[in-house]
Amino acid sequence: MISVDHPSGRVLLGHTEVRVPSGSGAMFAAPSLIWHYVTAHSYRPPAEFIKAVEQYDQGWTSDASHWIPHDAVRTTFN
Repeated sequence: MISVDHPSGRVLLGHTEVRVPSGSGAMFAAPSLIWHYVTAHSYRPPAEFIKAVEQYDQGWTSDASHWIPHDAVRTTFN
């Protein structure tokens, strides 16, 4: 299992999903292992995904969204 440090403790990767809203009204989704793919295997996500990550607004995580199931656990990684 692969895990990363987070302010709330160790987070296991591989069984969750990362969602990143873009300014165009779209939502990007990637497996949480994207961190591992980028850091260990030099994977480069599409430019649009990278731009959305760079412009990420942490306030989004507390807003209601039709992109996120009502029972989803929201964790921020900043």
